[in-house]
Amino acid sequence: VIKHDAKVAGPATPLKRAMQLVAGGGAGAITKTSTAPLERVKILLQVQAMARGKAADGAAAAGVSKYRGIVGTFTTVVREEGARSLWKGNGANVLRVVPVYALKFTFNDAFRDMVRRPDQQQLTFAQMIVAGSSVYKADDPQLAMALMKRSVERLGNGRGDAELSPLPAARWQRSAAA
Repeated sequence: VIKHDAKVAGPATPLKRAMQLVAGGGAGAITKTSTAPLERVKILLQVQAMARGKAADGAAAAGVSKYRGIVGTFTTVVREEGARSLWKGNGANVLRVVPVYALKFTFNDAFRDMVRRPDQQQLTFAQMIVAGSSVYKADDPQLAMALMKRSVERLGNGRGDAELSPLPAARWQRSAAA
């Protein structure tokens, strides 16, 4: 059993959920920015391989490759374009992943709240597996909308800190079949 701080595992408030969205988005931005140089090198090597394979006259396929391996590609890019060029295209990539990471981070805690019993301080290992696995299902738009609707309904009737039980089985089955 993994112990959680009572302050962190407290009731879900709109402020807590907003902080989770920001933290998840920030984590996504940091993750993508730190891996951007490797991503750029991978794309350059892939594009080069595709171009060689599609050469009509066969000259490019027999010619010398500009980029040779990961280290060679790093050095060539830095020498020809500068170190900052390793992050080319990172802005678009960050814009793409920030909402995804923010929602997954927030849904993770929402699912933990859903599997936690009202009198329970610590989640069991099985509950953590169920909550964590459910985050990947949260990419399903129907499920995401159902969760948001349920949260708004709970906040609307003043039971924001009440136990969140899992969605009815029929709703889970319907979204799993889609």
